[in-house]
Amino acid sequence: LSLIVPAHWWESWWGLALILGALFASLLWLALRIIGWRVAHLQRRSDELKREVATRTLALAKANQDLARLARTDALTGVLNRRGFEEALAAHWQRLEQGQMASCALLLIDIDHFKRYNDFYGHPAGDGVLAAVARVLSRQLETGQILARIGGEEFAVLLVQEGDALRDTVAQLRAALARLDLPHHGVAEDARVTLSIGVSQMRSPPDEDAVGWLERADQQQQSEGGGGVAPE
Repeated sequence: LSLIVPAHWWESWWGLALILGALFASLLWLALRIIGWRVAHLQRRSDELKREVATRTLALAKANQDLARLARTDALTGVLNRRGFEEALAAHWQRLEQGQMASCALLLIDIDHFKRYNDFYGHPAGDGVLAAVARVLSRQLETGQILARIGGEEFAVLLVQEGDALRDTVAQLRAALARLDLPHHGVAEDARVTLSIGVSQMRSPPDEDAVGWLERADQQQQSEGGGGVAPE
């Protein structure tokens, strides 16, 4: 008597094929999951890097802007320095040349007898006067009007004014400083810090270059030294 034991299903060719197919599908699914996770991880890292690059780019741009601003700013007074003023002067002259403005005034302002002030009170006190004068002048100017310290005790102002309006501005600058009532005993017991202001008007189209414009204002200021005003 012979006994025939049927084979288990997994021992048949189709069972083996089914097992291998399931194993392959599982491995494929696992591989796809790993690949998907890796791709998602790389995408997140790429996004993080992009954000980091964008942040650093903005920070670099801001740092460059700050450096450019510092390069054009007088450290003691906080107003434009000589470099910043020369850029502004060239820009205003170009606008006059192109007919974008009818006229522009250049004021050169000098603190009278400033060396004697430094000699009498000392340089730290002199620095204080420079900062105070810059603050006073800044408060009298309107938006768009340019103030700069261009060297030592000398300041410059660029503003689009003429006639009575310009004379009023010059008077306001002088009156504002007078209200500070800064003693200048290096000159006399009852002396006060005063300004000499030279004014040079340029009309469109310019009849001289920016250097000539500045020199003309300087000549006006020098001729009116000791507290004068020379509006053209």
